[in-house]
Amino acid sequence: MNVHLRRSAKYGLPVVLAVFLIPAAAIAHPTVYSTSGHLNGGMTNEVWTLTAPTTGTYQPSANAAVIPFDAPSQVVEWALGKDAAIGVNAATRLPNVLVTGAAPSFTLQFQGARGKVDVADAVVSPTAGSAAKVRDGGIAVSYPTSIPADQSYARYVVGSDGYAAVLTEANGLAQNGWLDLAQNPGTYRNSETPAQWLTLGVTGAQTHATCWPVDPATAGGAKLSTLDTTDDNILAVQNWKKEHPADPVQPFWNYVPWQSSGAGFGDTPDQWIATVKAVTGVDLTGMSVATAAAACEAVGGAYVPADTAGSHIEQAFTADQVTAAVAPLTARIDGLTAANQGLTAQVAALTQSLADASAANSRRPLTVAIGGRRMPWTSPAVMVTGAPGARVSVRTVVSKALAKRLRLKSRVVGSVSKPLTAQGAVLVTVKPTKAASKALRAFHGKIRVTYIVRSGSASASATGTLVH
Repeated sequence: MNVHLRRSAKYGLPVVLAVFLIPAAAIAHPTVYSTSGHLNGGMTNEVWTLTAPTTGTYQPSANAAVIPFDAPSQVVEWALGKDAAIGVNAATRLPNVLVTGAAPSFTLQFQGARGKVDVADAVVSPTAGSAAKVRDGGIAVSYPTSIPADQSYARYVVGSDGYAAVLTEANGLAQNGWLDLAQNPGTYRNSETPAQWLTLGVTGAQTHATCWPVDPATAGGAKLSTLDTTDDNILAVQNWKKEHPADPVQPFWNYVPWQSSGAGFGDTPDQWIATVKAVTGVDLTGMSVATAAAACEAVGGAYVPADTAGSHIEQAFTADQVTAAVAPLTARIDGLTAANQGLTAQVAALTQSLADASAANSRRPLTVAIGGRRMPWTSPAVMVTGAPGARVSVRTVVSKALAKRLRLKSRVVGSVSKPLTAQGAVLVTVKPTKAASKALRAFHGKIRVTYIVRSGSASASATGTLVH
């Protein structure tokens, strides 16, 4: 097995593997260390390439789910799992194919029940685009002196709150995961914002299931996009600020979980269950894996399970490998100056990525979501999303008949104006005016209100009920 030290995405620093040199209980924050290796011998998994069409929708195999032409790899993988000829592992909910790459070019490696066997050519037959076999499955391989790259895998050691586990990269979702807050010195970490942690500190290790939008252009897809890509939601479900008011928010993962139970890392399901319900209307409380997967699909999402947790044997095996890797660590640190010469190119690439992301966010439509069906009249809250940095005005309006009953001169009972954050979202509390407060305090009927949001020429609205 080959062991590789993962480097910091921001500073190019090698990850110090001190987690195995101190008691587990001493680990204060989630810390992630990774190893990668290869297995000799065995049988080959069949591999195909898939080229998606450039417009419209398609099915990546004859009986797969229909998806947009630009769907990401996790949605392609989910769609293929819907084809009975490929299928899904009933226990793990992982499709029997691992999809990597980005539209329009993907690599399909069969696994699980379709691993290490020759898959019929007719199985991979997209209704648009094209597919080509790269390697037959089920062929015996033996490498007495070399290691086959096609049988590579990754392991992540995650430690937090005195608990440690090894995760196998298995769910095909590599762009989000746990944050390694120990990879940067405290002075650097404390100078960064929560948004920077979410962007720069991401690994491929996921201990929770997620729900990704199949088509963000649909109503359900828009809600799921807001759920999983809005920093405020990701930070809210981790409740860090509430428990540690004196510290800056330090997020532990870069997604909103889609499951009813915690993973044993100090995570609190009540936080994300409430957020998921507020954004999508789905209450995850008490849901089994199968029920959560069905609920995800019902709102227009692709269910992605958590990465597979390893056994105690794997943990011990990985620990031995990491211990063996510590010896040459000093020599690797000596080469740090040379390695940092590539920093300028990394920063340029990151700047371009942020610019591309900003350009995409600037086209985000204006939306408004209320904080619940029934909200306290003294401090009702709404979530507004749209173009980052844009200023939005929010007005609370009652019907003409209700305004007359309340003896108010205006139907507008509250208003506020705020700029959206750099992530294109803001949580707004629209407090009643002085005259409206006096009238509402004495009124005990049903208070139906409409929140009207404007930003430039764009507008959106949502209706709710205020209660005493």
